[in-house]
Amino acid sequence: MRIAPQIGVILAMTLGLSGKALADEACEQFMDASVKAALTQFDDPLSGKHANTLQDFVVEKVDIARIANFTLGKHSKFQSKANLQRFNLALQHYFVEMLHASVSNSDGAQAEILGSHDRRPTDCIVETVFHLGEAGDSILLWRIFHQGEDYRIYDVAVRDRGNTLWLSLELRAQFAALLEQKDGSIDLVIDNLSARTSKY
Repeated sequence: MRIAPQIGVILAMTLGLSGKALADEACEQFMDASVKAALTQFDDPLSGKHANTLQDFVVEKVDIARIANFTLGKHSKFQSKANLQRFNLALQHYFVEMLHASVSNSDGAQAEILGSHDRRPTDCIVETVFHLGEAGDSILLWRIFHQGEDYRIYDVAVRDRGNTLWLSLELRAQFAALLEQKDGSIDLVIDNLSARTSKY
C-alpha cells in the first residue's frame, strides 16, 4: 500500500475504538456516497485526471479551514487573513497529494465501508478500504464533523501494518517545529507543503 510521502508514523491510537462505541449509520452513508461518486468519476474518461477529481472531492467534502486552524494551533491567531488564505490553499493541495498517494491506482477500484464509531454526537470516524487490484488494499479512516444534514471531513488517516497515521496530528507537530524556529514564519510552512506537492 502506498502512503503519502514524508508523513511520519504515529502509533495506532485508541480514539475511543472500544466495543462500546456506537456505529454511525448516517456518517457511513455520507462516506459511502462520497467515495463512490469520486470513484465513478475516476472510471469516466471524460472526467479528467485523478488529481482533478480528488481536488473536487477535497473542496466539496473536506473542511480545510478547520484543519488549517488545528494544524497551526496557537500560531493561527498571529497570521494575517492573506497569509491564512495562502496557507489554506497549500494545505488543500497537500491533502489532495496525500489522497492521491493512497488511491492513485484506483481505476476500476472498489470501496467498502468497514465500520464506524461515534466520538461525540456530532463527531464520528468511518473506516474504509479501497480494493486496488494488483496494488493491494488501502485502508483510510475519515473523521467527520456533522451538524444536522451538513457533513464535513476534518481529518484522514492511513492505516498500514498496524500503524495509523493521522494527517492533522502529524502536520501540527511539523508546523510547530517550523514556526518556533528563531526565523520561523508561515512562509516556511507554506514552502514546506509546496515542496511535497507534485504537479499532476
